[in-house]
Amino acid sequence: MSAVCDASAILAFFQGKAPELLPVFSSGDVVVSDVTIRNVEWALIQAGGKKLEIKADLAKLGLEVVEFNEKLLESTRAVSQEVSLASFEESVGAALAMHKKVTFHTAKFHWLGVSSLTTSIIGGTM
Repeated sequence: MSAVCDASAILAFFQGKAPELLPVFSSGDVVVSDVTIRNVEWALIQAGGKKLEIKADLAKLGLEVVEFNEKLLESTRAVSQEVSLASFEESVGAALAMHKKVTFHTAKFHWLGVSSLTTSIIGGTM
């Protein structure tokens, strides 16, 4: 597994603001939490997207979706204490990346400087 993306990274990619993620998604080696998928779906529906089209677009990314569970909950709790500006969804993604020991792709600058996390900031801030 090469990477974890949060909702901000996926949304930036769909909006054409993160072309640097094309090789990441093309690798077919990206994992996300089901929490991230629901956040992306909700944001795209709120922006006027149609559920079936959104699901088809997400399927094209070839993401491995991991269910949020008790183990991830504990890791998320620890991560959220380290980065106070982070949303729940971002914290889940960061915890998943730390657990898998892979790069965490996000558009949120507040993840820079977390020593236990390899972070790639993409597409600016969202």
